[in-house]
Amino acid sequence: MKGISVFGAIIIVIFVAAALIAVLMFAGFLPGYKGKKGSSSKVDKTDLVLWGTFAKNEMNSALASINKDRQAPIKINYIQKSPKSYQNDLVDALASNKGPDMIIVSQDMLLKNQDRFFAIPFTAYPERDFKDNFSDIAEVLLNTKSKSIRGLPFMIDPLVMYWNKNLFSSSGISGPPEYWDEFLEYTKALTEKNERGNISQAGAAMGEFSNVNNAKDIFSTLVLQTGNPIVDSKTLKTTMGDGKNYSAKATENAVNFFNEFSNPNKLNYSWNRSLSSSQDMFAGGSLAMYFGFASEYESIKKKNSHLGFDVALMPQIRDGAIRTSFGRLYSIVVLNDSNKKQPALNAAVSMTSSGVLDGFSSYLRLAPTRRNALTQNASDSYFSLLYKAAIMARSWMEPDSDKINDIFKDMTSTAASGAAPASEAVRVAERKINDILEKMLK
Repeated sequence: MKGISVFGAIIIVIFVAAALIAVLMFAGFLPGYKGKKGSSSKVDKTDLVLWGTFAKNEMNSALASINKDRQAPIKINYIQKSPKSYQNDLVDALASNKGPDMIIVSQDMLLKNQDRFFAIPFTAYPERDFKDNFSDIAEVLLNTKSKSIRGLPFMIDPLVMYWNKNLFSSSGISGPPEYWDEFLEYTKALTEKNERGNISQAGAAMGEFSNVNNAKDIFSTLVLQTGNPIVDSKTLKTTMGDGKNYSAKATENAVNFFNEFSNPNKLNYSWNRSLSSSQDMFAGGSLAMYFGFASEYESIKKKNSHLGFDVALMPQIRDGAIRTSFGRLYSIVVLNDSNKKQPALNAAVSMTSSGVLDGFSSYLRLAPTRRNALTQNASDSYFSLLYKAAIMARSWMEPDSDKINDIFKDMTSTAASGAAPASEAVRVAERKINDILEKMLK
């Protein structure tokens, strides 16, 4: 991985090149912008406002080389927002004409804000170049129907498996499971109950939504690993119950597999809703395997600095056709209401360019989206695992994260309670998701 010194050294080259390229790329469909004249030693800067949910200290550190460079044509003012109020803050700001020029969003904010975000046409950024430059997960940003790009890929936060090394070694297990069948065996070996039959040490946390962190994304992983994209990127209709192009039975199996871990009648029983949250259980040393995002690494360490744990790739289907897991994809988009679209696009192109993107990756401790960055030798064991997980990661076009969470929760709990078979629960969930998508696309 390139060092921060490289990041700073190439800023001038990147921005000069980006400015020239942007004139060619965006001329003709973004009229009205003209660069300010300045001396050869100093360029008059265009101030841009960028919103995001990443920590401001890390973002401002990464942006410092841009903002302090006398020859960089822009200055980016970053404002950190709360993830909980992010959507409402955006809507309110745009309503009062105080919105940002650019915003960093995860994939679940793209469809609901499609009328607010500027789409980059393939004539400006060819689809072939996009696929060559960015990892497979970024293809969710391609809108082949309108021949445009929904945003420029920025960072990948893949779902990974955290495992407690002490609990593993105490049970005579040398390392984390690579496949789900191994995961089942390890879960049984690592789960312990007290004299009352209550779980005192959990092998794995699955089967519940109330106290399993990232339950929606864990279930998404189970479905994506079967080859089902959950939502078709071209038709924007859900495929979970599609028996023509995908196996509907595979989605039903994912529901049943997820529920096994909270069923007291199953050998894999290791979790119930009376326990603490899965992240807290893991940080407390009472959960052997925890599925969390790579971005949770530091927060787990802060909760328990003495916890002996490591990170591994998500378990896979043995002999499965694909190896993948869910990942959050963060992209940079320009607001339609911005009166600085062209310089904002220049900035987005530069921030997602080779080298510069590496600097943001180092500060944010997330994976860059560019293929050439992910193939570099990582600086430490954390980034080595992170890069592998990012290359494997896939996402899907979630219309609304909170609503999808509720739909998946209802689907799995309905099947678990016996109120309806998994096949019917999947069909109901499919109808609900399609209803959301249809309303959003009207």
